[in-house]
Amino acid sequence: MATTAAFQDFIQRYSTVQAYESSREKLLQDLLLYCQAIEENLGKENLKLKQQLHEAELDLNAATQTRRELQTKLQDAESHIKWVVTENDELKFQDKFISQGLEGGKRAANALRAAVADLCNHERTGSLEIVCRVVANVAGLGKAMCRDGSIEDPSVAREFALGFTRAKASFDFIDVGYGKERADSKIRETTRWHLGNQNCKHVLLGIGHDSGYAPFLDEVLQDEVSKKCVSLIKGVPMTRELDSLDMNVIEFNDLFRTTKLVDKSPVEKLSANRTEPIRTQASPTVSLPTQAVLTPATSNASLSPPASSWAKVTKSASPPPQLT
Repeated sequence: MATTAAFQDFIQRYSTVQAYESSREKLLQDLLLYCQAIEENLGKENLKLKQQLHEAELDLNAATQTRRELQTKLQDAESHIKWVVTENDELKFQDKFISQGLEGGKRAANALRAAVADLCNHERTGSLEIVCRVVANVAGLGKAMCRDGSIEDPSVAREFALGFTRAKASFDFIDVGYGKERADSKIRETTRWHLGNQNCKHVLLGIGHDSGYAPFLDEVLQDEVSKKCVSLIKGVPMTRELDSLDMNVIEFNDLFRTTKLVDKSPVEKLSANRTEPIRTQASPTVSLPTQAVLTPATSNASLSPPASSWAKVTKSASPPPQLT
């Protein structure tokens, strides 16, 4: 009986071990299945993340390209402008340009652009936009220069204006006809418009011979920002009213006349009717219609021209204007 009891005990213990082994096998199977499911899910998630990363890279490249294009367009839109205004009462191009008519106008336009570009002395000359507007009574200018003896045919002045306009796309010679107030109002309003333009960095005004612009300039100089952006071009001596404003003054010696036109026709007629010499008498000064030249400028440029420049700074205000 003892042997039978011992045998039954072994069988019971074996059954217990077998149940344990089965449980262990089941645990291992469940664990392997769980790991397999986790691995499959992680693989799918990894593929999804890789796809999203690829799409994000494409979006980044597209955004970078778009940003560069916008930067290029912005740089083009922010091309710096220098605006020059000259009035034709006394500040006129030299006879060597006007007497050549059409070709002289082209030469004058090219010389003026070169002078302004040298004056700016900007490292990125390609981004400098120079716009020039000449406002004048062309017929009156031609007649006055004929009376002065500078030209023989008044039509030469019109040919000069045509050549000046054709030389550059941004250069125009505008004939406003008779009436000084027509050119004056155009100069004032155009100057105000460009001073309000953030792209315009400097304005050159060739009106130093006309004291009538003193109230207008005094109004402009009330604003500190505008004060640094305005200079005067000197041809003939400046009036006392404008000289007292203490503005920056620049000369283009090889471009504009430094002497006034005079009416020589009465002296010539009188000389033709007399055989004996006559005493020299002073010729009256001719008041001419107005002419204005406007041209735009660049940032980070000094108004101090290089040694070979067309232009010369004759008087600097404090502080001198900076083209930034």
